[in-house]
Amino acid sequence: MWERTLVVNGFSKAFAMTGWRLGYLTGPTHFVQACGKIQSQATSSASSISQKAKVAALGLGYAGGETVGFGRFFDLSYTNDSSSLGNPRPAAIGGVFRNSTNEVVLVYKRNIGVETNYIAERRWADGVEIAVERDWHQLWIESDSIVAIAAFQSNFLPWQLQ
Repeated sequence: MWERTLVVNGFSKAFAMTGWRLGYLTGPTHFVQACGKIQSQATSSASSISQKAKVAALGLGYAGGETVGFGRFFDLSYTNDSSSLGNPRPAAIGGVFRNSTNEVVLVYKRNIGVETNYIAERRWADGVEIAVERDWHQLWIESDSIVAIAAFQSNFLPWQLQ
């Protein structure tokens, strides 16, 4: 079975290291080596700080203890991702809401028409609107979007939440 098994994972979701864009692949040697050739031409190397953080996360166990304990402060976690197949091209967003015991409460996906990647990344707010509609408070938001993080860190929000 191992010779037909391929595991692809990332630290962003598995260890609550949102935005770090650091992943790994394991499987049959010939396949991993072939993927390594492609990867070396398609991406840059991980920074030294992200490599140190990865090693620390591996020593902490799944979720690094961060999202496991979020229930003390938050009712729900909301993890999302969005993408556009070009600039502009067909785009979509999706998200998962989980309670403090990590049970899935709601999953959603939306095609958002032809949009740029920037507009697609801004649509993480759709999940916040879903939470507001359902009267869910104290939301822990996870996103790998630099646009979303910048919006949270500034006083300028590119949309209005009621």
